Amino acid sequence: MADLTCALPHVSIERENLLTRLADHLGFTDIEFESDQFNRMFRVGSRDREFAFKLIDARMMQWLLLTGGQFGFEVVGPNLLAYASRRSAAELGPLFVSAAGFAAHLPRLVQTEYGSGASSSPNPDTMEGSPDPTERSSP
Repeated sequence: MADLTCALPHVSIERENLLTRLADHLGFTDIEFESDQFNRMFRVGSRDREFAFKLIDARMMQWLLLTGGQFGFEVVGPNLLAYASRRSAAELGPLFVSAAGFAAHLPRLVQTEYGSGASSSPNPDTMEGSPDPTERSSP
């Protein structure tokens, strides 16, 4: 978990896998971006599609692609959750670096519109429930 300087609507970004592709066929579609490479590597979910496109701009998309899909991310309010498959304590360094990298790649538009000058709580109409780590499958 990391704190952001923004209060953001809920967005999840996770590695695309067999189960998420199956979910697509069952009607649980993810948000598609202009990059086929990005769409093949990641599944993006949010009730606020417009915000998801603001958050995942070209610079963020390129950075996410460089991670190779090793990490998943969820934002809601001022919170960022970065996660990965099970790792030993000695292997946690890259996870912490990825959380910092995600925060560093927040688009300026997002920081301006949702930053500390914005409302301190996200719009409840665009939020899903808080992430429940017990419901998460390993990417």
